[in-house]
This record gives sequence, C-alpha cells and structure tokens, in this order.
Amino acid sequence: MTAIGNDVPEEVFQQKYNEGVALMEKAVACDAQEGNGFFEENRSWLTTLDASLDLQAKDIRKTKGIEAEESFRKQKLNLASYLKSQPFIITLANLGVLYANNGKPELARQYWQQVLDAETVDADFEMEAQTREGVRQELQILNANNPPKKSESAGGCYIATACYGSYDAPEVKILRAYRDKNLSKTAYGRSFIRVYYAYSPFIASLLREKPFFNGLIRKYVLDNILKRIRKQ
Repeated sequence: MTAIGNDVPEEVFQQKYNEGVALMEKAVACDAQEGNGFFEENRSWLTTLDASLDLQAKDIRKTKGIEAEESFRKQKLNLASYLKSQPFIITLANLGVLYANNGKPELARQYWQQVLDAETVDADFEMEAQTREGVRQELQILNANNPPKKSESAGGCYIATACYGSYDAPEVKILRAYRDKNLSKTAYGRSFIRVYYAYSPFIASLLREKPFFNGLIRKYVLDNILKRIRKQ
C-alpha cells in the first residue's frame, strides 16, 4: 500500500476524494431540482468537478471498458443539462475523442462543437483554455479528413431527416424552426435539445434503410408533433 502526502494511505485518500466528488454532484442535483440557479451564477465551481469526473471516467475505462466510460460521461453531462450552457468542457471534449477514435466522426464533431459553443466556465482555469484550443485543432483535422454533411453543419434534426427522407423536407423545416424559435428560448427546451443531439445521431443511424420503422415514427410521433405546432 502506497501513501500520498502526510502518510495518508492511498486507499483512504481515494475514498475521501470520491466522497467529495459525490457531495458536489448532489449539490448540482439539488440546485437543478430547486431551481436556485446557483451554479449558473457560479460556473467556475464546476471546473474541479468536471476534471474529477474525467479522472473517474478514465478509471472506468481501465476496469470496465470504453462502452462503460461512454455511458458514464453521458450520464454526468445530464447532471448539468439544466444550465443554459454545458459546463463540463473536459467531459464533452473527451467524449469527442472517444467517438473520433472509434470511427464516428459525426458524433465527435457534435461534442467538440459544443465545447467551442459553450460559455466560458472559468477564465482563470488554464485547463479550460487548453481544452478549447485542443478541440479547435482536432475539429479542423476532423473536418479536413471527414467533411461534415449538410445536415450536420446546419444543425439538422437527425431523426426527422431520417424519417422524412430529406434535410429540406417541409416537415423538417417546421421542426427546425420550432427548435430555434421556441425550444431554445427556455431552460427546459435547451435541456431537451442537448439530450436530443446527444442521442439522435445514433438513433437516426439505426433508422437508415428501415422504411417500416421510419413510417411508424413519422405517423405516430412526428406527425402528431407537427399537428400541435401548426395549431399554435
């Protein structure tokens, strides 16, 4: 058994460290539930939590594999989805790395772009600036080797595009307009958009060349949503 500073056993240190991270997570969950907006005004408090979650994710990869790491990172992103802008920059960036290394450029591009679009979390946190610059360089390389499709570069509605067959379908245009003019104006709407873009590319990939399932989703889900939008 090794020791870290002041002869504190490593196992004890790790236990206390994990307890501290768990308490911080509870504080974020409480802020979301009660709607106090504390972390919206004090985003810099979340930089240490982001870095800590990143370390935990890397440990999970070593012991449980990449799929477990992916699941862990996505779960932690949802923790702060109630905020106007995702503060877990390091987590976003490394999800992009995970997808880039596994032949999923569209997902890598999506998460890296969120890093660049997100509000500054802590201007004095050197790692944040380094992470953003690293993502910017990686995104340039990715775009050069795998140019984004039209639907990706324009922020397309992945599932709707798959179901209606075209990015320029009238129904898809209505859904995009509703996203931009209505959903993006509220905290709940922005949370929905972030979750949607986290999972919809994968779902859309499953729907390709499956007209039966596309038809079901189009008829029983998307068409009903469009009816409600048109009534407003």
